[in-house]
Amino acid sequence: MNEIREQINISDIISDYVPLTQKGQNQWGLCPFHDDNNPSMSVSTTKQIYKCFVCGAGGNVFTFVRDYENISFVEAVVKVAATIGIDLSDSLTQNVSTIPESTKKQLDIMDQASKFYSYQLKTTKDSLVRDFLIKRRIDEDLINTFEIGISSNQNQLSQFLLSKGHQPEDLVELNLVRRNETNFSDVFYDRLLFPISDTQGRVVGFSGRAIHPENDIKYVNTSVTPIYTKGELLYNYHRISNRELKKDPLVICEGVMDVLAFHRAGHQRVIASLGTALTDVQVSLIKRVNSPVILAYDKDSAGISATYQIGKALSDRGVKLSVYNNTTSLDPDEYQKEKGSIALLETLKSSKHWLEFVIEYASSLYSLHSYQSKREVVSFVLQHLVIAESFDQTYFINQLADITGFNNIELHHQLSNIDKKQVQLSKPKRRISQPKVHLLRSENEILSLIINSKQAAYYFRDELGFLINSEANQLALMILEAYSQKDEVNVADLLNKQLSPVQSKILMDITSEEEVPFENIKGMLEDDMRHIQMAAIDQQIHSLQVAARNELDNNKKIEIGQEIARLVLERNKTGNEDKKHEEV
Repeated sequence: MNEIREQINISDIISDYVPLTQKGQNQWGLCPFHDDNNPSMSVSTTKQIYKCFVCGAGGNVFTFVRDYENISFVEAVVKVAATIGIDLSDSLTQNVSTIPESTKKQLDIMDQASKFYSYQLKTTKDSLVRDFLIKRRIDEDLINTFEIGISSNQNQLSQFLLSKGHQPEDLVELNLVRRNETNFSDVFYDRLLFPISDTQGRVVGFSGRAIHPENDIKYVNTSVTPIYTKGELLYNYHRISNRELKKDPLVICEGVMDVLAFHRAGHQRVIASLGTALTDVQVSLIKRVNSPVILAYDKDSAGISATYQIGKALSDRGVKLSVYNNTTSLDPDEYQKEKGSIALLETLKSSKHWLEFVIEYASSLYSLHSYQSKREVVSFVLQHLVIAESFDQTYFINQLADITGFNNIELHHQLSNIDKKQVQLSKPKRRISQPKVHLLRSENEILSLIINSKQAAYYFRDELGFLINSEANQLALMILEAYSQKDEVNVADLLNKQLSPVQSKILMDITSEEEVPFENIKGMLEDDMRHIQMAAIDQQIHSLQVAARNELDNNKKIEIGQEIARLVLERNKTGNEDKKHEEV
């Protein structure tokens, strides 16, 4: 794990999620773990760690990906390793013990179903299916990339899975099979099947496209199951994290065939909402990609309305938006079929600025035939302009003035009167909760000193060797163990260990770029260790006092009192040494 981390620059990974700016020795960016408006997260390429100076979030490259993606630590390691061409996917299967047995069984059933559908398509000789694939321009490359399959009749899958020993109730619960009066039948039949995967690439559902032209129900999707909720996932989302695709904007469209159309044309960074709306969860997934977005929904009234509603939700979350430049009534799949791949890609290259679309949308809602309708258009557009950058505000106010005939100075005045805070939706606060840490000042300082100096660490080990706080004491032992292998402690490597949240918080709090000469460290350590000794004695005295109050035997009470007196003398002696040192 440390070898993988050493091959990766933390700033390269974090900059895939959050834009970073170099300031001094470190890079800075907006912290994604709280509602940050002023860059408060520092990324140190020297120590290979990050830290937010507002909410306290911090760690190494693996903990960043873990917390940002909301995945397990092992999954984060696998994901980071993949960016440098190292495949650790087997590690996931070795660490599935954290997944409940019921979920593992459900995922296994869905995986078997997907492979069964895929095999059926690759071996089918049905001319209707083959003609459909040719007509829709679905070649072998697309079939393999998107793991497309087929179900040709009502009982193929159910018979296959039941023969594998799966229980009918489990198949019904996963919406693969439905129960009839006398038997079971497949939910999907006579359909091309597109697996829907979660963010880790595990199949959790299907979108089924009708093959027969007389079938009025074009699409059937998996309903809500224990492992699939439509509003929590986006089709093809798990494939867009490839670093080679990061340079391309993220295209969002409505359906699976649209995704295939863009992919076929050469733009692979594309996802589908599988509908005309986005939930807050889906908006957060898109925001997490940290990429400009191009909306590519159908050009009918429902598609245009969806473009506005989805665009507004993304714009309110600070996503940089544009809308693909399709002036026809064709959806992306039809557009690519009729006009070709180059033309489809051109709709992306010439995409409209989000505010340009907003002005067009407002004009279509209210028209521009009367004074009142023009005022409605102005009011609608200004609500979006108020959260835009000043340069964009100036440009689009001039455009608004041109189409309405209103004076642009007056429009600027109207804009300045709008309360930005009331217009902009509050962003969901995503804060990584930080544990409360109760350390003595001396414990905190000792840890700060020993993590930066092997000599100081061994001096602490030989002269004291313990801290009162159990979490801090364990961390000190880990630091000493690290020095037994190397002359320097790498904080990023320590974070790879199974640290508790408290230990991680302590470690990030004590991390410093400063190095103190040992001559100075020794005196500081001696002071801190005396304070620790006195605090330890105080704890012992307090425990004995409690024991004395509860003791009924007078002789034992006397013994306890004598021990307390001895400890008081010892404490006073240690305290006097501390005073002498201060006087010196």
